[in-house]
Amino acid sequence: MKFRLKTFCFVVPLDIGCLIIAVILILFELLAPPLHDPGPAGSPGRRLAAAYRLLNIVHSLGCMLLFAAYFLRFSLLVLAFMASLILHMVMLPVFLFLDIFVWRTDTLDVTIAFVGVFLSFYFLWVTYSFYYECKKEKLIQDRVRFQEDI
Repeated sequence: MKFRLKTFCFVVPLDIGCLIIAVILILFELLAPPLHDPGPAGSPGRRLAAAYRLLNIVHSLGCMLLFAAYFLRFSLLVLAFMASLILHMVMLPVFLFLDIFVWRTDTLDVTIAFVGVFLSFYFLWVTYSFYYECKKEKLIQDRVRFQEDI
């Protein structure tokens, strides 16, 4: 796919942009309000609330991997973040449906979650571009090492 970005928000380099994304998403996961009364123990609502929390934990770990990828320039860490972001993007609409119709969450919380879903598409695009930038840097480093060995 040739639709790669060269910068984040038109001026910030991709690596700094990924660092910003990691910090924003980690803060968003930490500040996200916990689910309101999911129901009695053993109920389906309680199990779904646990799955929602697990999804947030996986996504937070992915954000930390992206943070580490900024410093290490390791494309596999970026790929792991992208996988966690895609999982989050796929599952979040299900939990938004539950938030709206089952748990009766505030409109503000749901609106913020919708904005997060749309921002996730842009964040995925930025990290995809950064992933290929890391791979390209690795190839260049390998070629230089190979030429030095000869």
